[in-house]
This record gives sequence, structure tokens and C-alpha cells, in this order.
Amino acid sequence: MAILKSTPFALLKGLPKTDKESIRDIVGKSILLVSHKDGEAELEFVDKNGNTHNIWVNEKFVTFENGEK
Repeated sequence: MAILKSTPFALLKGLPKTDKESIRDIVGKSILLVSHKDGEAELEFVDKNGNTHNIWVNEKFVTFENGEK
């Protein structure tokens, strides 16, 4: 599990408004850490409409839980 500390601007650039809102909604919440390597983390979450999203962010934007890393 992991927490997205903040939203990288580059991640949101060019996305539809609904996707931007879904990503902003997860900031500060515990979400699934799928994998991490080479300084990047893959995170997975389900938005309020039940849609699953996977995002890849630099690890500096993530707090790892349960001794991950």
C-alpha cells in the first residue's frame, strides 16, 4: 500500500477533467502499490464511479506503507 503525497503536474496535463478529479481525490489516501522500480511507482485505485485506474509516478510523490520500498 502507498499514499500519493501530491499530484505531479505532468501526470494531469492533457487528461480529461473526470480523470484529473479522480487522481486528485486519492491524494493523501491509502491505495494499492502494484510495483516500484527505477524510481517509479505504479499505483492502482478505483474511482467513485467504480472505474479502475493505474498511474505511474516518481517515487518522490509517494509514501510507502507497511515497510515497502
